[in-house]
Amino acid sequence: MIDPEEMKFLKIMEIIKRAQNLIIKVRREGGDTRKAVELLSEATYALKLRDYDSALAYAKQCTL
Repeated sequence: MIDPEEMKFLKIMEIIKRAQNLIIKVRREGGDTRKAVELLSEATYALKLRDYDSALAYAKQCTL
């Protein structure tokens, strides 16, 4: 059985993975990804600190 904390972690990791894939697509098309990469870095750092709310906010901003 997965506890709620672990479920949050897994959902945020899924969003981060999706953001990574979007960054790769944009780079292939020649777009600027500096801001997205910075936000993704902040999201992974917040996730390591177990600050799920901040990690989720950064990850969502990265996908926009």
